[in-house]
Amino acid sequence: MIETMDLTVAEEGEGGATRHSRRTVKPPERLKEAFTNLKLYCICRKPYRQGVFMIGCDNCDEWYHGRCVGFEEDVSIDRTFDERV
Repeated sequence: MIETMDLTVAEEGEGGATRHSRRTVKPPERLKEAFTNLKLYCICRKPYRQGVFMIGCDNCDEWYHGRCVGFEEDVSIDRTFDERV
C-alpha cells in the first residue's frame, strides 16, 4: 500500500511568476487503497482516462495511448508497432 506520495506543487511567487516545488506527503487513508489499486497502462505508466484514444497490442495484450506510440485515432492501422518504431 502507498505510504507517501511525491507531488509537484505550483505556487505563485514574487511578481506573479509560477514556482514549482516537490513535496512528499502522506495521503489520507481513503486514497491509499484507490492509488494502490489503480491500473496503469502504456509506456508512460499512466491510468486510463475517458476520451483519450488508446490502442491494444495483439502481441502483449497491453494498452497504449495512441499519442505515446505515434498513432492517431483517425488513421487506419495497417502496420505493426515494430514497423513504426
